Amino acid sequence: MTQTQVKYWHSIFRNYVLKGKPIPPRLNDALFNRLRIEVIKSPSDSSNLYSPHRTPDDINFINQQFSNYPNMKKEISSFAEPIKITSKPHPDTSMHSIDDVKIAVKFRMPSYGKTIANLIDFGRAILLVGPNGCGKTKLICELAKSRNKKVRRVNFDGGMTPESFLGTTKIRTQILDGKSFTETYFQSGPVTQAVKNGDWLILDELDKAQPEYVAALHAITEDIRNPLNLNEDGGHQIIPHPDFRIIATANTLGDVEDSALAYYGSNPMNQAFKDRFAIIRVNYPDNEPEILNDILHCPDLAHKMVQVAKLSRQAASNGEITGFDFSTRRLIN
Repeated sequence: MTQTQVKYWHSIFRNYVLKGKPIPPRLNDALFNRLRIEVIKSPSDSSNLYSPHRTPDDINFINQQFSNYPNMKKEISSFAEPIKITSKPHPDTSMHSIDDVKIAVKFRMPSYGKTIANLIDFGRAILLVGPNGCGKTKLICELAKSRNKKVRRVNFDGGMTPESFLGTTKIRTQILDGKSFTETYFQSGPVTQAVKNGDWLILDELDKAQPEYVAALHAITEDIRNPLNLNEDGGHQIIPHPDFRIIATANTLGDVEDSALAYYGSNPMNQAFKDRFAIIRVNYPDNEPEILNDILHCPDLAHKMVQVAKLSRQAASNGEITGFDFSTRRLIN
């Protein structure tokens, strides 16, 4: 085994086997092949056990496998009695989607998190500006979760129109007293629903929005207490709920001279529109090694992965590579 593989299995042994914590079932065979430890059913109840195989042949195998790692060899060889697996079953993430995997990743508050929380409490419209995948949206979702607030997201992917995020008039067929008739009604969009219900509204990738479309948001971004005017609904006004908040994210500030404008596919943003936000520039979190180590349980490997990511980012900044963002999100995935 390579040094990295040895450290990985040493971590599995210490953090899972010795503590009676379950590993994903897909690792059961590898656990036996590497450490001669088998997952078996307990003869006395329905629980599982980590059961060591320690025949002379097994000991000889371990001695050869870890000959250059005497401390690890001693620890594994001395493990002779079964350990009951007492924790809840570990989800086998190989059978789940990427979103399911992300749920298991421990969230670590960035250094600027408290500043963002204070601005949200104060009621300012906030614009977080930073690179792809650095945790901007994740931070807002976690803050909302901690306060039991519902989040509504609008992603400005270029095809988003005011009707998409404010709402539009539609036609439906109704039946009354056995007779059918058609009527028009206004179907609220995510912005309207957030304003009305006091939810947190995330305007994702605001720098990719068409400038003429964001004009519909001028009133509520200038002051979240301003009423929202719905021209599609006959000019109806909605008074914002006291708990309503706006947080926007962007990769750039939309300045024409910004070299990253073309790189991210962003549009220029009007200065008057930007002045409506408290703008916070953010970057990749300083605690990336700790975030990765929560997943890997191998500080050395986590540190090396972050080193590679930083070298890639520097190369992109220098123009040596293009079209590749080695973000925190990519590291986690």
